[in-house]
Amino acid sequence: MEHPLHFKNIGLQRKSSTRYTAPPPSVGGVVSLLKEKLPHAKKTLELITKNLYYKKMVIGLAGVAGSGKDTFYSILSSKINAKRFSLADKLKEEVKPWCWKHYGIDPLNCHRHEKEMIRDFLVFHASYMRSKTNGRYWVDKIDDEVRSSTEKYKVITDIRYDDHQKDEVSWLKNELGGCLVHVSMIGEDGEPVPPANSEEARNNPKLIEKADFKVKWPYKRDCKNIQKELSPYVEEIMFQAQINY
Repeated sequence: MEHPLHFKNIGLQRKSSTRYTAPPPSVGGVVSLLKEKLPHAKKTLELITKNLYYKKMVIGLAGVAGSGKDTFYSILSSKINAKRFSLADKLKEEVKPWCWKHYGIDPLNCHRHEKEMIRDFLVFHASYMRSKTNGRYWVDKIDDEVRSSTEKYKVITDIRYDDHQKDEVSWLKNELGGCLVHVSMIGEDGEPVPPANSEEARNNPKLIEKADFKVKWPYKRDCKNIQKELSPYVEEIMFQAQINY
């Protein structure tokens, strides 16, 4: 039965004609065989099997700054029991003492204009630490927290990179068994909100290509109830990904 919300009317895009589905429980025998034949993949296969039987899902959100990733999570978490994780929070925690001492800005609790003032520094530090670890520095800081969480749905609100073999996209999909949702905000001129810096400009096309689901929602000026206005977009992604209320 076709969902009442139509893609052509609200700007949602499918990557393919099929809905996102996890393998059925009968796949257990196949997983056991793969474990035997591919010992190096045992950990990942065990994770997929666990997610399968306990019906848990990891959702990664991608998109440029200001596209509405946190808004997407806020709406989603109002409908389902979900826990938020953020790679950028680990970055902000690490640089907070330095930023507070030299700028008087708390990266974890500041206004958007203050964040813009230190954005270049945040990008530099994040990129430098990533370059030393083949993209694993921030992933490894949050990995245990995501894995140990008992929430049915886990949402990582800032998947940004796909530069290295085991980068953030690979971590999300291949290690956590998750799916990637790319979020775009369409401005009043009909164009997507542009990347905030060269790093976003370089990575955003790759994230769009790797996304399992894509949503383009309109910029809402002076909207009194943004969650109500944008809720249908989130509900459509829930329908595609078989995320139950």
